Order: sequence, then C-alpha cells, then structure tokens
Amino acid sequence: MMATALVESLLITAVLVLLSALLPASWLRDGFAYKSFVVLLVLTGASIYLQQVLRSSWPSIQVLTIAWAAPLVGMVAIMALAHRVPRFKSILLDVQDRLSIMLFVYIPLGVLSLFVVMFDFLL
Repeated sequence: MMATALVESLLITAVLVLLSALLPASWLRDGFAYKSFVVLLVLTGASIYLQQVLRSSWPSIQVLTIAWAAPLVGMVAIMALAHRVPRFKSILLDVQDRLSIMLFVYIPLGVLSLFVVMFDFLL
C-alpha cells in the first residue's frame, strides 16, 4: 500500500510540475507551493467524496457533474482568495510547510515498500 501511495504521489507531483512548466508563469509557477497545496487538498476531498458516492450505485449525471465541477470552482475560489488576501496565503504556506515535514518519514517508507514489492514480485 505504501508503494502504491508513493507512485501515486510521484505521478501527481509530476503532473503539477509539468503544468507549472507549460502554463504561463503567473498561473502556477508563481506561488507553486500554495497553489499545489490547494490543488492537492481539494482533489483529496473530492476523491473522498467520489469514493462515497460511487460505493453504493452508479450516480446520475447531475451528481457526477456536481462532483467534478464543485472541486474546480473550489480550487479557483481558494486560489483567488489566497491571491487577494496575503494573510490567508501565509496560513496556507504555513500549513503546507508543516505537512511537508511528513515527507521525511513517508518517502523513505514508500521507497522501502516499493523495493519489498519488487523483491516479492521477482521471487
């Protein structure tokens, strides 16, 4: 499970870095840390919600449209608020900075788990 989480995290990070390289500088490259944190925060919440919605039965088109549109609108609203209110932006950066400390624990565990899965697969 840790190996899968590591690969998923690396893929998401790679997509965000690719977006910051392709989009105009003012969109994602300027303020990459807090904007990426907002994207990950909103997408995590949306994923949890979608997992609950898709658990019981296939939802209607309206529910799926809202489940996809609401996170996008939320991301834009939070980023606009952070852009206009420096105090909110600094709070986002502080939270992001504190959560990034967990990388020192989870990345080595993920790499170790990936090696264990590869070793188990080869045997």
